[in-house]
Amino acid sequence: MKSGFSARKIPVEKSFYLSGYLNRTKKSTGLLDEIFVRVCLINVKSQMAALVSIDSLAITRKTTLKWEKALKSIYPEIKKIIFCATHTHAAPSVSDYGELMILDTEYDGTVFEKIKECLNEAKENLTACKISFKSVLDNEIGKNRIRVENESSVYLSGLYFWKENNELLGGIVSYNCHPTVLSFENLKISSEFPGLALTNLERKFKKSKFLFVNGAAGDISTRFTRKSQTYEQVKQFGIILAEKSEKQIKAGQIFRRPENLNIFTKIFSLQGKKTRNLENIEKEIEEIKNKKDENPRVLETMLQGLEIEKNRNFQKDFLEYEAELNILSLGDIFIITVPGEFYSYYQKEILNKNPNVLFVGYSNGYIGYITEQDHEKPVSYEEASAHISAEEGQKILEFIKTKI
Repeated sequence: MKSGFSARKIPVEKSFYLSGYLNRTKKSTGLLDEIFVRVCLINVKSQMAALVSIDSLAITRKTTLKWEKALKSIYPEIKKIIFCATHTHAAPSVSDYGELMILDTEYDGTVFEKIKECLNEAKENLTACKISFKSVLDNEIGKNRIRVENESSVYLSGLYFWKENNELLGGIVSYNCHPTVLSFENLKISSEFPGLALTNLERKFKKSKFLFVNGAAGDISTRFTRKSQTYEQVKQFGIILAEKSEKQIKAGQIFRRPENLNIFTKIFSLQGKKTRNLENIEKEIEEIKNKKDENPRVLETMLQGLEIEKNRNFQKDFLEYEAELNILSLGDIFIITVPGEFYSYYQKEILNKNPNVLFVGYSNGYIGYITEQDHEKPVSYEEASAHISAEEGQKILEFIKTKI
């Protein structure tokens, strides 16, 4: 087995629309920290796959198919390329998705060139290695953001690659949490706390490279853990996440030397949610506007969700109903990638079935939120704005369980 890591800064010398907040309408005004394309290339007996992590909100299936086609003509030896968004809400978009993500075509071209540079370097850096994997529950940074009393299934996971002399080559770090410390009022570009965590790790492990992948973070954020929505809080969470990952790396490792890399891909055609009565939605909007006893941010996002649901007929040009599931197996370790924002319930169910799973969301497409269940009357922004039913999420979950 061999693996190679690489990273490239994405130049952001002009102003861009930042993705993620519908009520942010102005372009960026500067840079808080660098944003990156990062790559991990895995090669086992000439079977090769690449994970490409980009500091961005999401990557649509249209963008995925365009990039994959172009890159496979250059790198036919790479059987599967998986594009993962870190889900920062403080970076330009690499895809076009209505008002949520506004694409700058020049920026799209720049990111694509950085992906190629990373793949070239990762191929050159392929090094014989062994792997280790750890995953633990940790809700110090992320907690359930729908209700503070709800269960918080937040996992810090790490897939680490080691040279034969036990020197750390690199790692894939995952923490299923919205990187949304910075609010819609922020107009400066940032990789948010996951990016700063990687920077801190690479300062500690100077010969190692890392990339971040988000997990099932649909209902997990920093809403109830952050003390402020300042950059100082971002830096603090970046330090905490890096320290926790460092402890995970330095703890005793169980090394594995997989003899095969198996790659499985399935495309699901999903059914959209049933359209609710427009009068009922408008009535609920008025009810929310008159509420005074809840967190203002919760009420604001609930209103946004209902407005999205109300206007769903006008969103048909960019809503996605195909979901690409990828399952990569390295011996008894699985990397599972899904598009969109699955609730943490799905990751919990999968890890309860098999704890040796690195669950990766926001990958090779964007199908929006996949909630745990649908209510007759939506109880959150996530449920109101979701255009795919929870029942479809359950079908994907049950299928995954048969494969692990």
